[in-house]
Amino acid sequence: MKSYTTAGFVILVLVSQMLPGYAFDIYRYRMPGGSTLYTNKVVTKGGLQEVIASPAPDTQQVIQEQHVKIKNEGARLNRLAALRQSSLDNVEKEISDVTRELEKAKVAAAEGVTPHAGERRGIKGGHSRLSQAYWERQRALHQTIDDARESLDDAYSARNTLR
Repeated sequence: MKSYTTAGFVILVLVSQMLPGYAFDIYRYRMPGGSTLYTNKVVTKGGLQEVIASPAPDTQQVIQEQHVKIKNEGARLNRLAALRQSSLDNVEKEISDVTRELEKAKVAAAEGVTPHAGERRGIKGGHSRLSQAYWERQRALHQTIDDARESLDDAYSARNTLR
């Protein structure tokens, strides 16, 4: 938020130094083909017929316009800062939620090591044979952990981008 306020102040200083230079002259030229050209730049072709001086701008009006522009720019910068802060808060909440999901998935995987009823085929020679359902459940539990880790990495990347 501080950088947006500083940027607004810099814009204010720069604009306040540019205020007095709005008046310019208009030149009327007769071109070789007979046409008339009005421009605010000096042209080498054709003959200069007249220099029309534009009236000096109303200083108060220019200052008021600049104040409105500066106020609008300040409001825009404040909206951007608020939007950025809101986005950052949302990403921080997402990181917190995904971290909780990851911890739950790890606990579920640790608890899921014990075979459920019907997942053990038999015991032979002191070793247990586990069914295909057990291994599918294990893969699903570990896939949940991997998905949560990927979501957490994405959330960290989003936070780093916003910072």
